[in-house]
Amino acid sequence: MVNPLLKAPAGPPSDVEQIKERSDYLRGTLGKVMQDRISAGIPDDDNRLMKHHGSYLQDDRDLRNERQKQKLEPAYQFMLRVRMAGGVAQPSQWLVMDDLAQKYGNGTLKLTTRQTFQMHGILKWNMKKPFRKSMLPCWTQSLHAEM
Repeated sequence: MVNPLLKAPAGPPSDVEQIKERSDYLRGTLGKVMQDRISAGIPDDDNRLMKHHGSYLQDDRDLRNERQKQKLEPAYQFMLRVRMAGGVAQPSQWLVMDDLAQKYGNGTLKLTTRQTFQMHGILKWNMKKPFRKSMLPCWTQSLHAEM
């Protein structure tokens, strides 16, 4: 018997589902656009895919009006979200994340009520290193080593 709560709604897939289907396993064109230094932005479809990787593109609201007056593109930057195993952050994990926020972001590191770290102000061409370092296998192992 099929649980009616788990049944997909009738009709065509949503625009997000269509983007995911075309994305080559959530890759989209991210590999190419993240290396493009002409613009700090990325296409909307790729930004929607980034949300599935724990990140999204935003622009600096404090600079928005001035950049519009100067006819410049928005001051794009990324937010990277990293989940804490079991909702617990060890001091060594905080230090790693703080170091990444200082080196690659705007120095802002937040702990959220959703049990994640958030780093803000990461430029597109600086995304690869903090993304990789925050996903290292030792990240979850360090949790057990300190208990």
